Amino acid sequence: MVSIKSNHTGPLALMGGPEMAPGKSIEVDDAVWAKMKSHDILKAWLKAGVIEVEGAEASDDNDDAEKDALIAELAKYGVEKNRRSSVETLKKALEEAIAAKEAEDSFDSEDE
Repeated sequence: MVSIKSNHTGPLALMGGPEMAPGKSIEVDDAVWAKMKSHDILKAWLKAGVIEVEGAEASDDNDDAEKDALIAELAKYGVEKNRRSSVETLKKALEEAIAAKEAEDSFDSEDE
């Protein structure tokens, strides 16, 4: 089950789900959430803080922001990745890129 809380001042009609009263939370089953979570309007509401989502399935969607931050950091090291990679894979790639850069910097300082 996924819990969706409305932070909006008026009712919200959820795509593929029930209408939410202002400031209230509702529970939706995983099958309904699986259909709802890919909808662009719902994604925009999440990003804007109009709604909050809690639950096992909800955490997967919250990875996008973390993935974007890791991908941006990797780009600084010349590593190209995309959202298809898991957060764990991106973190490992970043650790490796940082280690490689530190090794390179260390080698360069020895040459001077």
